[in-house]
Amino acid sequence: MRQGTDTCPVVSQKLFRDFREVLEYFETHGRLMRIKQEVGLDDYKISSAVRSASDTDGPAFLFENIKGCPGWRIAAGVYANRRNVALSLGIEEKELRTFFLERMLSRIPPRRVSCGPVKEVILKGEEVNLLALPIPVHAELDRGHLINGYVSGDLLIGRVPDTSMCETAMVRMTPLSLNTISVWRGGGHLRQLMNEAEAKGKGMELAAVIGFEPSFAYASQLFNPMGTLDELELCGGFRGGPVELVKCETIDVEVPANSEIVLEMVCIPGERVSDGPYGEFHGTYGGSPAVAVAKVTAITMRRDPIYCTVMTGVPPTENHWIKGPGREAMAWANAKRTGVDVVDVYLPPGGAYVNQAIISIRKRHEEDPRVVMMAMLSSGRGVNAVTRVTVVDDDIDVRDPKDVDWAIMNRCEPDLDVIIIPGYQSYEEARQQHSTGIVRPGVRGAKWGIDATAPLKGKWAYQKVYVPGQAQIDWRKGEQMWDGVDLKPRPSGPEVIPERHQGAKPETVDLQPVRRKK
Repeated sequence: MRQGTDTCPVVSQKLFRDFREVLEYFETHGRLMRIKQEVGLDDYKISSAVRSASDTDGPAFLFENIKGCPGWRIAAGVYANRRNVALSLGIEEKELRTFFLERMLSRIPPRRVSCGPVKEVILKGEEVNLLALPIPVHAELDRGHLINGYVSGDLLIGRVPDTSMCETAMVRMTPLSLNTISVWRGGGHLRQLMNEAEAKGKGMELAAVIGFEPSFAYASQLFNPMGTLDELELCGGFRGGPVELVKCETIDVEVPANSEIVLEMVCIPGERVSDGPYGEFHGTYGGSPAVAVAKVTAITMRRDPIYCTVMTGVPPTENHWIKGPGREAMAWANAKRTGVDVVDVYLPPGGAYVNQAIISIRKRHEEDPRVVMMAMLSSGRGVNAVTRVTVVDDDIDVRDPKDVDWAIMNRCEPDLDVIIIPGYQSYEEARQQHSTGIVRPGVRGAKWGIDATAPLKGKWAYQKVYVPGQAQIDWRKGEQMWDGVDLKPRPSGPEVIPERHQGAKPETVDLQPVRRKK
């Protein structure tokens, strides 16, 4: 339910008890492949399988025979594609946008419990051994320290000081020793909290949760002002019920009680270590000369834990599908708030489902495209900002690159319809900063938008050529191809073809399109 109302959810979903029940649900729907063949952590069998599933709408995987890691299993590909995302939420694929628009506003407070499955095994002090975790290598140039793999499917939880609220994020980590680990800080609220604690000479307490309900991952990718809500309440809203929380053993943080694995840690103030190369979400490699270091004070887990890894790299793959649906829903809501008649919003894979937006509208006023563009381009900063916007008419399929390219070529005057906004951090600079952690003072770039809509005056001259029946005819039916097909021209009025041109002699028809005026 939405906070403060008794409104029933628009989209009903299956309420999962834990990560294992999600995997069972996948298997019931024929979307989980169990792999009993032995696989190694550094032989790329796991990552290549997920890459294939991402590229071909494939299933999730449960690897049950991990070389050198007896008793461990690895789940992968849970977020590999749009179909898996919907399944992981227990909803229909067509309901994704409605679901995210609704659940962005939903808050369900967590429920505290005294114990849970994640406490079945508790390791503290000298018992802590990060090198026993089955962390697979994803990409050929990935380089950690003691191992080349990175923890990539974790939910990092930290408490906001002097409140009961928690912030969450998904960040990469790699073991540095038996009990120390690097923590990529990213650019979100947890980074800010870590910096504030370090400025006071303190190490921030963090819990990295591995193997949790996927709804938590999606909730962690939404933007909310820090300190305005407990993000575990947002996780509850996404799962459709309260998250059961249990206290950590050695730090003042609470974690989902039904998780598979939890790493309890305390950041070491001022200590830094190099990071990377690592295959980043924008599809190239990144790294940093200085990321945070944390001491792991405890590991708690189930007796037969399932380690979940999350693939990133060239979009689209798991990292992008975790971000994409929520970011697209936020973009839709942002575009609709302008008052322009928005038909569809699409964040394509070329922009990692984050940095590029294509929006179709029913244009009522000539300035409508720019109104939408400015709203989108001012909605964020850094590597997670929309920096490229294309606005098209409602006869263009925003998900068809050929259709969008046609609109740009035929309905865009570059000197009039392309706007460039200087003074922002460019996508390239933001990407490099995100990848390397290096800020170059004074370096600025730009954002841009393309108006690929037809002008309202003389719009008929910008319409696509249409052949009656073109969408219904199937030549493979031979002489029966026309059976039952209406081959009449579509109704068209003066707003489509000016009356003076209807039935006129060819030499009297002015076929020059109307050019926009500056």
